[in-house]
Amino acid sequence: MVSHDLRTPLMSMQTSLELLQEGVLGALPDKARNEISVAQYSTTRLIQLINDLLDIDKLEAGQFHIERRNSDIGWVFERCITTVRAFAQRHGVTIEVPEDEEDVQIYADPDRLAQVIVNLLSNAIKYSKPGSTITLTYEDSARATLVKIIDSGRGIPEGFEKRIFERFQQVDPKDARERKGSGLGLAICKALVEAHGGEIGVQRNLSSGCTFWFRLPKS
Repeated sequence: MVSHDLRTPLMSMQTSLELLQEGVLGALPDKARNEISVAQYSTTRLIQLINDLLDIDKLEAGQFHIERRNSDIGWVFERCITTVRAFAQRHGVTIEVPEDEEDVQIYADPDRLAQVIVNLLSNAIKYSKPGSTITLTYEDSARATLVKIIDSGRGIPEGFEKRIFERFQQVDPKDARERKGSGLGLAICKALVEAHGGEIGVQRNLSSGCTFWFRLPKS
């Protein structure tokens, strides 16, 4: 019902707004273009929220298909960096990745793995100060691969380490309004990692910021 009665008409509205914004249906005055841009952004946010709700329900119901295979971790990291590069540039944030000449393989669904990493990177970017650096790295062993996203942002309060992965949890209630967060992203990350038989967590850094990590087994 949600998919058909909510997402479908919203996607139709999004397409119409895009056509208007691009001038396909005729030239528009600047004021009208600005109003359409706001409507387009709001529609995109609603569609993303619906997609997140559908994803997490499918995951928790065991209906989400995970196709695990060996993938080069450097290639996956590159895909993720490309996805968030413009977002990071707008926030004045740099992302560093390890320079490794070896072809390290991670056993996972590459699309879902990228979804987790992009979500964690996007969160780190949103809460980092301009001029700061986020580190995306990994540790490989015979039994598992550990991925870390290390930032120097505002961090999380003590005792919030587990609650932050629950649905609709925000460290600061103002985040939903000011940073446009739904409170579902980390819950989806947790469900995706656990669907791979892995685990996810966060730890507060000694100086500032925090480290989000997840570990995926090799088999």
